[in-house]
Amino acid sequence: MRPVRFCPLTRRVGSIAAESYQSSVCSRLRSFSPNYSWISPGSADLHPEAVRIHLHPDSQDTWTKMTVNLSKNGPALAAAYQEVVDGKSSTNWALFTYEGNSNNLRLAEKGDGGLEELLEELNSGRVMYAFCRVQDPNSGLPKYVLINWTGEGVADSRKGLCANHVSSVASFLKGAHVTINARTEDDVEPETILGKVAKASGANFNFHRETQKYRDAPRGPVGSVYRKVNAVEEIQQTKKDDFWVQTQRDQEIWRKEESRRAEQERQRMEREMKEQEERQAKERERRANERNQQIERDRVLQKKREEEEREEEQQRQQVG
Repeated sequence: MRPVRFCPLTRRVGSIAAESYQSSVCSRLRSFSPNYSWISPGSADLHPEAVRIHLHPDSQDTWTKMTVNLSKNGPALAAAYQEVVDGKSSTNWALFTYEGNSNNLRLAEKGDGGLEELLEELNSGRVMYAFCRVQDPNSGLPKYVLINWTGEGVADSRKGLCANHVSSVASFLKGAHVTINARTEDDVEPETILGKVAKASGANFNFHRETQKYRDAPRGPVGSVYRKVNAVEEIQQTKKDDFWVQTQRDQEIWRKEESRRAEQERQRMEREMKEQEERQAKERERRANERNQQIERDRVLQKKREEEEREEEQQRQQVG
């Protein structure tokens, strides 16, 4: 849990007890964001005059917990990526995933066995990102493929959160000629991937066609490139595209709702703290008035006693 960031809204606790105030404030803060916590600058003992609570008005911590963290394991991530894009390296794929349920991206595995080896490492219960180097079936040149893998066993809430990371990961693993959003093993068959690579290079490619036979085949009139539409495949692809579009929409709605709730909570906390200060000011004023009145009563009583003592002294002198 991270402490709340410093911001313009900073309040000092007055003469109230620190522990009870800490408990009430933290419970309210955690009701809308578990990343908020109590800060006591410079001292472990929660002295009432030393305790401060910091609120971030635009709820930046909310956005921080939504973004992917590429810096914690940055050197390892960058090194694996460089191995894949380095034509002299035997490593031709790298697989990345998260540390537990956090947003910290880490290197899961890397290898030199191509797509077949990579696909064995995909986990149906995790969100993963694969960056691999393949050979263009048409030109023989190296091409790079980015696979955004969301296993079918991943919770919907986790899917929605990680969908927001896709663009950041793509910016980090830059240079991909083909990007594939995959959920099942059928989406990442080598035939399917190489077919998309071939299409991206401007020509159709049949995975089962042997290259040498193609070269030796007699040349004839150019035939039609028409391919019969497979309705089932088209519907499945449409559903996958719709899933990512809907996920992005849901993420945007959730983000706006979080922003609205954070603003309402900030305003409520500000009102409560202002009311608390006003009550404390009134209480201090009341006690000050009581003290002044008591001092005035004591002064009048003292003066009366002094007068009585003078009268008694005068009477004794007259009698004497």
